[in-house]
Amino acid sequence: MSGAAIVFFAFIGFDAVSTTAEETKNPQRDMPIGMIASLIICTLLYVLMSGVLTGIMKYTVYLGDAAAVATAFASKPWAQALVSAGALAGMTSVLLVFQLGQPRIFMAMARDGLLPQYFARLHPRFRTPYITTIWTGVVVGGVAMLTDIGSLADLTNIGTLFAFCLVCVGVIILRRTDPARDRPFRVPMVPVLPILGVVMCMALMLSLPILTWMRFYGWLRLGLSIFFAYGVVHSTLVTTSVSSSVARFASASGAALFGLIGLVLDVFVNGLLFASDRSFFRTTECLVFNGVLIACNILHAYTAVSRNRYDNQSSVSSGRNVAVGVLLGLAAVAGVVALVVLSR
Repeated sequence: MSGAAIVFFAFIGFDAVSTTAEETKNPQRDMPIGMIASLIICTLLYVLMSGVLTGIMKYTVYLGDAAAVATAFASKPWAQALVSAGALAGMTSVLLVFQLGQPRIFMAMARDGLLPQYFARLHPRFRTPYITTIWTGVVVGGVAMLTDIGSLADLTNIGTLFAFCLVCVGVIILRRTDPARDRPFRVPMVPVLPILGVVMCMALMLSLPILTWMRFYGWLRLGLSIFFAYGVVHSTLVTTSVSSSVARFASASGAALFGLIGLVLDVFVNGLLFASDRSFFRTTECLVFNGVLIACNILHAYTAVSRNRYDNQSSVSSGRNVAVGVLLGLAAVAGVVALVVLSR
C-alpha cells in the first residue's frame, strides 16, 4: 500500500487539464474526453513499461534506483542517452502542466473572493493569469531548492488524494442539494462510485508515513486559517447569500469556534508526534511546523476579536469570542516560549 501511495505521484496532473476549461472551444465535450483518454493511455504505457523492465532484469535490481530505465539499458549507451533525453522532456512537460493549472486555480479563487483581487488580474494582451503564474513559479522554485524530492512527492500525494476525497464527497452532496443543476458531464453510479473513490483514496493516505501527515496538517491548517481570516468574509457565496447558516459561518463566533478546534488539534498532533518520535522535537522541521501553527493561532485570535465590531451579537457572545481570542493568543505565546526552549 505504501508503494501504491507513492506511485500515485505518477497519476497527478490529469486533473490539472480541467483548469483550462475557460480556454477550450467546447469544454463540455473536449474536457472529459481529454482527461479520460489521456488517463487510460498513460496507465497502459506505465503497465507495459513496467512489464518490459521486469522482463529485462529481476525487479530486485531496481530497488532504490532513481533511474531504473537507464539501468535496464546499461549495456546500450545510445539507448541510455535516448531514455535520458525522454526523461528530461517528460519532466519539463509535467512541470509546465503544473505551472499551467495552479495559477488558474488561484485566479478562480480570487475571482470568487477567497483571495485578494490582485491575484485575479489577467495579462492585457495574452489574457492569462500572469500575476499568479509568476508567484507560483517563485514559490515552487524556492520550495524545490530547500526540500528533498521524496518529502515533496509524499506531500503532493496526500494533498491530491485528500482533494480527490473532497471531490467525491462534493459530487454526492451536490447531487442531493442541487439536483436541477445543469450537468454536461454526469458522474455515473452515484453514490456508489464516489464512496468507492473516498475509501480507496483514504486507504492510500493511511499508508503514508506519519511525518507526511504532519506536513499535510500544517499546510491544511495554514490554508484554513487564511480562509477563515479573509476568504470566508469576502467570498461571493457569503456576500450574496441570505442563509443564516452561511452568515454564522462567517461571523466572529464561527472564527472563534474553528480557532478553538484548531488549537485542540494542534495539541493532539504534537502529542502523537511526541509519542512516536521524541527526537523530532529537536529538528528544524519541528520548529518550522510549530511556527506555522503559532502563526495560525495568532491569525485566528485576531479574527475572533476584530470581527466582533462587524457582528450584531449580544455582549455575552462578544465576550466569549474575545475570551477565545485571548486564549489563542496565550497559546501562541506559550508556543513561542516552547520553541525557544527546544531550539537550545
